[in-house]
Amino acid sequence: MRRQGAVLACAVVAWAVAIALAGLAGSLWLAVLLLALAGAADLVSAVYRQTILQTYASDGMRGRMQGVYTVVVAGGPRLGDLRAGGMAATTSLGVAWSGSALLCAVLVAAAAVAVRPFWHYRPPTEPVPYPAATATPPAAPAGSATASTAPPYEAAPPPGAPDAPPCAAPASPHDAAAGQVE
Repeated sequence: MRRQGAVLACAVVAWAVAIALAGLAGSLWLAVLLLALAGAADLVSAVYRQTILQTYASDGMRGRMQGVYTVVVAGGPRLGDLRAGGMAATTSLGVAWSGSALLCAVLVAAAAVAVRPFWHYRPPTEPVPYPAATATPPAAPAGSATASTAPPYEAAPPPGAPDAPPCAAPASPHDAAAGQVE
């Protein structure tokens, strides 16, 4: 897609409208169908959010942006649950569900129109050049154990160390007392 910002905004609005309509649905099957539609719109928005984050953020900022994105994705729904529960307790379930979803649709549409660079965002047409790998592992001294036996970037055990599986946990005194250590 060329206009990723517009597609992302439309997917979020579609999600919110489908959630609002599911809250107003008179039958279970209509609500399930609308929730499936909301899930599809959410999937589209997740793909575009991640794509924009990966292509727009610079190499130096990408990790930080991914960390913020993870916190928002993990914590946002829990805060929404808290808001919905508090709202349902003070108003009604319909207002907490459908009213909030419609408010979300209006706010996202208004923000998309107000932030014109986002609405018109297009991915870069040229691939972003990645710096060539310049660092190579140092060569092992001739005749050492790491010269031919260890794969690159894997630390070899010190000379005379027993061969232990990489995930082996040290035995605890409790295991030795119970006779579970060989």
